[in-house]
Amino acid sequence: MWSTVQGVWFDAGQSRANPATLSLNGRSVTVRYGDRSERALLAELDISPRLGNTPRRLSFPGGGLFETQANDAIDRMLTSTGTGHAGWLHWLESKWHIALLLAVPTAACLWFAATSGVPAIARLVAAQLPDSVTRAIGEQVTGSLDEFGFEATQLTQRERAFLNGEFARLTAQLRMGEHCELRFYASPASIGPNAFAVPPCIVVFTDELVKLAKTDDELYAVLVHELGHIEHRHTLRHVVQGALLAFILVAITGDATQISSAVASVPLIFVELGFSREFEREADRFAHRLMRDEGVPLRAFPDILLRMETYWQEHSPFAGDEEEAGWSRYLSTHPTTEERAALFKTP
Repeated sequence: MWSTVQGVWFDAGQSRANPATLSLNGRSVTVRYGDRSERALLAELDISPRLGNTPRRLSFPGGGLFETQANDAIDRMLTSTGTGHAGWLHWLESKWHIALLLAVPTAACLWFAATSGVPAIARLVAAQLPDSVTRAIGEQVTGSLDEFGFEATQLTQRERAFLNGEFARLTAQLRMGEHCELRFYASPASIGPNAFAVPPCIVVFTDELVKLAKTDDELYAVLVHELGHIEHRHTLRHVVQGALLAFILVAITGDATQISSAVASVPLIFVELGFSREFEREADRFAHRLMRDEGVPLRAFPDILLRMETYWQEHSPFAGDEEEAGWSRYLSTHPTTEERAALFKTP
């Protein structure tokens, strides 16, 4: 018959541990420490579930806490009074073969949630976000461009004229709203020839990309690709997906800090890269459809992509190092140029 348990007592709001003894009398529990005591009904206590050999905690109504390593004794107390049991986590721990069998379907469910459930939810959430939220995100992104080395454009009005005209025409034709804006920046060497979309309807071209293009058709191809990102709200979906994935990882690990954060971040990186690649494919399909409908030569898009790839092969910090360049390409957030070019070879 269980009578007493040795442990430590913490007064409410205090971190000092006092050696203590807990005893059970019927359904009343008493803790004695020094010349003081604390009493409560067993039903009033908040008793932590058993998990391995971690200390058991019994929280009292007044805020005091009794902690003990005597897990077996606490289990016997709960069993004898009919108020509980050791808990399913402890049972599962003791049945490692069952836990191992459950690990496979659990992992499969988590992977399905991360790769299919999260994108589906993100699409729905992004579609419902109010304009005030999307504009705030856009302002935050564009407002920080100078921190990454972007400077005022050096392009002449004539060099920007074609893109300005096509942007105004296409955003009106596609009914993308009144907050659409095309911006030009001189970019740092690390960015070079590039373009990107920012919510709610901002497209950024770097001077270097405009100068790299040889025809207006190539500039048009990049423009409609970026409008595809806006049409499908990719930036917003990416933000929502990142938040949902982080929530899932924290829920699994319990604490995404220190060592666990480093380990947990690995699947997050690869899943997010997968999402980014799919976004690029979706924007490519949008550009392909629009270029075909408007009679723009489809080869213009792979032509500018190949020219950009050549530029980065010549200016990459990994130039000459095939192994590093291969890893850089593998971890790219874009599909391979060959894959993207193949789409534009079909009518």
